[in-house]
Amino acid sequence: MSNFLKIFVTCIALLATVCGVSQTLAVKAGGNLSKFHISDNDVTYSGSGSVYSPIVGAQVGVGAELAITEVFALEAGFRVQARGVKRNAPQEYSGWEAKYNLIFLDFPVMGKAALHLGDISLYGAAGPYVGLGLIGWERLGGGGGDSTSVSTASIPWGSDSDNFKRLDYGLNFSIGAELSTVQVSLNYGLGLANVSAYTDNGFAVRNRVLGVSLGYRLGL
Repeated sequence: MSNFLKIFVTCIALLATVCGVSQTLAVKAGGNLSKFHISDNDVTYSGSGSVYSPIVGAQVGVGAELAITEVFALEAGFRVQARGVKRNAPQEYSGWEAKYNLIFLDFPVMGKAALHLGDISLYGAAGPYVGLGLIGWERLGGGGGDSTSVSTASIPWGSDSDNFKRLDYGLNFSIGAELSTVQVSLNYGLGLANVSAYTDNGFAVRNRVLGVSLGYRLGL
């Protein structure tokens, strides 16, 4: 069994366990900034000052929580999240840009530690996630005057060299605060999977996502 399948099975098993015996359920929604980390064996193409920059997206999901102790809990659920990147054209083609937008269904499982301060609780959480690519599109536009144009095309999923892979996995990190039934959190997703089917010379595309969300917690 591949490492991915082991991670996927483990996450789904933990998700089913937590949801089956959970004590609270939280509905969350928010926005994010996402970018690709693009590199090969010789160069990192997406570093500071590169033609690649983050794009704004959204996320929405549901999480179930199982309290282990007063300060520690397990949280699992699912989340639909936008990911992608903007590629600005070189200077000689100023005004042109391409945006790659991918929508993933994620299954995160995290350990959560809380510090209770009266009515307010501060928490930190971390754990793995497995994601499945649902849809994607590329938007190319720019120019100026009579040469302005915009085109949109679906992003292909598969194993051909110009395709994206549907499978993503990595680590999630989150900090936040709770007041009564309301949650506010800041989260970071560190993609470890190469979502590019083109792999010559170690070429790899990995997701990076910084998000903020607002949640409402329901007792079960």
